[in-house]
Amino acid sequence: MVDSINHTGHTGRPLNECQIKRILTDGVYGTMATVGEDQWTYAVPLNYVYYDDCIYFHSGTEGKKIEHMNHNNQVSFNVVTDERMIEDKFNMQFRSATVTGKVCEVEGAEAKLMFVQMFRKYTPHYIDEGMKRLDKCLKYTKVFKIEIEKMTGKANI
Repeated sequence: MVDSINHTGHTGRPLNECQIKRILTDGVYGTMATVGEDQWTYAVPLNYVYYDDCIYFHSGTEGKKIEHMNHNNQVSFNVVTDERMIEDKFNMQFRSATVTGKVCEVEGAEAKLMFVQMFRKYTPHYIDEGMKRLDKCLKYTKVFKIEIEKMTGKANI
């Protein structure tokens, strides 16, 4: 659960918790940043769902992202919505939310629920077809959640 909201940055105005949650709900993809054993950072775009005050996503079973999360489960996740260049003002319009928290693998009913939420978000007209693929999805992927500890947000609209 969120224990604090911290507003930082010079561009845009700070957002409140309700506005930040709206960005997390509405975003199409987010970028997760991790730190590996070699102390190098790695950022990767992900499809995700914001559900029950957590960020859920699925992944393959191996790779740099998995290695990094196994080494250090503290991650950062960023979502940007409503981005548009305002050329004559040399400025960018946007809304953004950044969360930090610990990532952990989930299984069983919680993993199935995440896929149902993904189907609802990304393929709402094909939920029945998605449900037919659910067992295959769970067999070949891992499901993770980020338990949010802190969130920030800002907008330049």
